Amino acid sequence: VTSAAVSVELIRHQFHFGCAPRRELADDGPYRKAWINIWEYAVPENFQKWASIERKENERDFTLSDVIVDFLNKRHCPIEYHFLSGYHPEWIKEKSPTEQAALQRRHMLETVERYKDSVDYFQVYNEFWRCPVSRAEAFVPSKEFFAELTTAYPDLKFGVSDCWRLNEPLPTEEEMLVRFPGLDFIAIHAHRPRRLHGSPDVIYKCFDP
Repeated sequence: VTSAAVSVELIRHQFHFGCAPRRELADDGPYRKAWINIWEYAVPENFQKWASIERKENERDFTLSDVIVDFLNKRHCPIEYHFLSGYHPEWIKEKSPTEQAALQRRHMLETVERYKDSVDYFQVYNEFWRCPVSRAEAFVPSKEFFAELTTAYPDLKFGVSDCWRLNEPLPTEEEMLVRFPGLDFIAIHAHRPRRLHGSPDVIYKCFDP
C-alpha cells in the first residue's frame, strides 16, 4: 500500500505506572480527572482496610470500595488490594484470641470472594516481617491460611507487603515460600529513604535479584 497515512497512539505502558488512590477517586471531580490522566495501576488506600469496612461489628460497608473498584475496572486498570488481614477494627480487641482468628479469617475469605472477579492482586498481609505493627497483626496463622487461600483460589494472585527500604536485601524466595506457600508477589512500601524519587530503571535494578 503506497501513500497510506499511518498513525500510532500509545494506549498503555508495558511497565505499570500507578499510585495509591484516595477515596476522592469515587467522585467525578478534580482529583479523579487528574488521576486518570497520569496513572494506570491502583493500590487503593485506607478505605479497603478492615477497620474502614467494618467500623462496628457485623456492620460491613463495602460501598466506597465497590464504587472505586467498578470505576477502575471500567478503565481496565489493574488493582492491587491493600490488604486483606487489616488494619483490624478497634472492637476486635475485646474478643478472645480464638474469636479474633475466626473473625479475621471470615473477613479475609469474604473479601476475596467478593472481589475474586474484579481485583487482580491481593496483598494478604502487610507489615508482617520487616516492620511489624500491632494494627496489622495476623490472628490467623499465616502459613496455614496462605496455603488455604492459594489452594482454594489457584487462579488468583496473592502476595504480601512490607516496609523494606529501596536497595535493601529482600528475603529469599525460599524463605518467603516456606512462610507463605503459593506466594505470587512481594510488595514493598519504599517509604525510605525519604525524598528519593527513583526512576523505573533504578527501581528495576534494585528489585531484579
